[in-house]
Amino acid sequence: MNFDRLVVVDWSARSKPSPKKPTKDAIYICHSINFEMQNTEYFRTRREALIFIEKLIEKSLVLKERIFVGFDFAFGYPLGFSESVTSSSNVFSIWKLLKRKVVDNDNNSNNRFEVAQRLNLKLPGIGPFWGCPQNLCLDGLPHKGTDRSGDSVSEFRLCEKYARSAHSVWKLFTTGAVGSQSLMGIPHLQKLREKFYKNLCVWPFDQDFNSAQIVLGEVYPSLYKFPLDSEIKSNSKVFCHDITDAYQTYRTVENLLNLNKEGRLLPILPCKFRKQIMEEGWIVGLSFDKLET
Repeated sequence: MNFDRLVVVDWSARSKPSPKKPTKDAIYICHSINFEMQNTEYFRTRREALIFIEKLIEKSLVLKERIFVGFDFAFGYPLGFSESVTSSSNVFSIWKLLKRKVVDNDNNSNNRFEVAQRLNLKLPGIGPFWGCPQNLCLDGLPHKGTDRSGDSVSEFRLCEKYARSAHSVWKLFTTGAVGSQSLMGIPHLQKLREKFYKNLCVWPFDQDFNSAQIVLGEVYPSLYKFPLDSEIKSNSKVFCHDITDAYQTYRTVENLLNLNKEGRLLPILPCKFRKQIMEEGWIVGLSFDKLET
């Protein structure tokens, strides 16, 4: 079933508000309404972004629209991690744990490095999480990935082995630190699950996503090849995006719109890899055809 509204969120794990003037490595949100593109919005804090997202969801509920909201961070961890730290392989067990442990204040200050340290201590060896500011010394959380040892889980999820240039979810600091974005994003996804309850599903983990009014999914803008122009013409409007994050967010919505029109946005999981994908997650738009048979 198709969606009436598509939303793509370029997330950020910043520890303080982004500058007043739009900048890179901040939060951008773009959405479409009935296949018509809207311009990209800039947000200085995660709280401001989440208020905006909830308003979009609530509006869709009132209008009886189907809405898909994609976030650009990992929704799960490599096979076996959840069971190691929660005694359950169900992905939502780690979501609930992170919701309890992660503190995310209105000004973006947070405790993500301390949470990663405590999770590391639950596993043998040193790791798997790594990376933090040089002035922060936390026993069990190495500054470099090469300082890890005795890891009992994989470096990458199955989908990341097929997604171009994907970084490891264990990386918490410097360029491509999707690990921090996930730690600062998953707790808010769990809050959305609890707030909207039966109206909301998470793909691919929930089974009734074809009929749910609200569906959350993981997206990865780098999955798509974008033209070099930063001027976008849509429905006689011209949108200019000098910042790559804003530009890619817009282009990702465009690509998902095409899949939505063709009814291929949320495909059926392949039987052979179903168990692993149900624990690790999968990127919306990444074809299952890439999987080795």
